[in-house]
Amino acid sequence: GDYWPGDKPFSEPESRALRDFIAQHKKQIKFVINCHTSGNDFIWPFNGREHNDIEERAPGYLAIFQDIAKNAPFPKDVMKGNSYEVIGDQMGGDCDDYILDTFGIPSVTSEMGFYGQFIQDWRCQSKSVCFEILRENTRWIEYIFSNLDSIGQHVFPK
Repeated sequence: GDYWPGDKPFSEPESRALRDFIAQHKKQIKFVINCHTSGNDFIWPFNGREHNDIEERAPGYLAIFQDIAKNAPFPKDVMKGNSYEVIGDQMGGDCDDYILDTFGIPSVTSEMGFYGQFIQDWRCQSKSVCFEILRENTRWIEYIFSNLDSIGQHVFPK
C-alpha cells in the first residue's frame, strides 16, 4: 500500500509537534490513538516485525492491547494485531512503535472505516457514511477511556 514516511524521521512539522507534545506531557498521557482512514483495523506495536517481539521489547503491554481487542465493542470485521498480522506488511518508523518504545505509553493505530468507502482522494463518499463510521468507532474508544485507570496501572512512562 501507499504510505508517506517523510524524508527522514520528524521531517514534517506535524510529526515534530506530536513528538514534542508527548515528550512534554508523558507523565499525564495514558494512551495514544492514531486515527487513520484506510480500512477497518486496530493495529498495535511493533509494526516492522514479522514475529511481533512486543513482549521482549515492552513486557506487559501486549496484554493491554489484547484486552481491548477482546473486550471493546469494535465494528464488525475489525482486524487486530500488528501491521504484519493485520495487513501482511512490515512497516518501520510507525508512530505507535516510537511512542511505546520511547515513552512507554501504549499507542495504537485505528484504521477507521471499511474497505471501499472512499473515493479517489480519500474523502468519504457521503456525510452519512462518515457519521456511521464515527458512531461505530466511538464505542471502542469509550471502552479505552472508561478503562484508563486500569490501563494506567500497567503503564510505566520512560
